[in-house]
Amino acid sequence: MTYTADISQWLLILTFGILAGVIGQAARVVVGLKKAQEDSAQRNEVFAFDGSKFWISMSLGAIAGTLAAIATLPGTTGLTHDMVLGVMAAGYAGSDFIEGALSRFLPSSTPEPSAPKQPAGLAADGAQG
Repeated sequence: MTYTADISQWLLILTFGILAGVIGQAARVVVGLKKAQEDSAQRNEVFAFDGSKFWISMSLGAIAGTLAAIATLPGTTGLTHDMVLGVMAAGYAGSDFIEGALSRFLPSSTPEPSAPKQPAGLAADGAQG
């Protein structure tokens, strides 16, 4: 099915997707920052905020929200509560999908820790057999 709209309608869809995606991602960031701060306090370390990771995260939320808006909104006559929450949820969860996809194709900046080797005869959970 093809959707035809004028530029102002497309700009509204794109703008809505960007804003809703960023709001969804911001909810995720707030939870993550709270957890990171509590973990730092528990280890008696100073909490360090990484601004570049924050803006990358917000950008990924905007991209995910925009893609969700483009996929779901054209041709609708109005926004429902479920549509708004759906695009916000795409910003929240979609950034995980984008980050995961990118990590498969881009090299990691930090080396992956190697798994400890299990003695012969032990399964990964420590059970014999």
